[in-house]
Amino acid sequence: MNLYTSLGESIQRALENIYKSQGYVKPLVIYKFQNAPEPKKSYVAISILSLAADGRATKSATLENVVVDGVEKGRFYHQQHYTAQVQLSFIGEDSGDMSLDLKQAMAGSVYAKDAFGVEN
Repeated sequence: MNLYTSLGESIQRALENIYKSQGYVKPLVIYKFQNAPEPKKSYVAISILSLAADGRATKSATLENVVVDGVEKGRFYHQQHYTAQVQLSFIGEDSGDMSLDLKQAMAGSVYAKDAFGVEN
């Protein structure tokens, strides 16, 4: 799975969980430009505008032993941090309520901030 897809799906799941915690039954969070008909009900559209690596990657200093197909192997870990610029567009009759609910959840709800941390 590529980085854009992974990031988009993580944001989508986090937003859906935040909206469910706010009382939305089936919040509609989609990607922009997916060549599909426009939804009939209000929705949030995700668009990843940019994605850039920050600094150098961090590599683990030691091997972690793992068993793969019955064979013990060593595994190094490689971690790279990124900065993403993401646009959320709120569209439809309830778009004003949806945007305000998300803004208030992000400003005052630990659950909402944790939803993004879980999907990290």
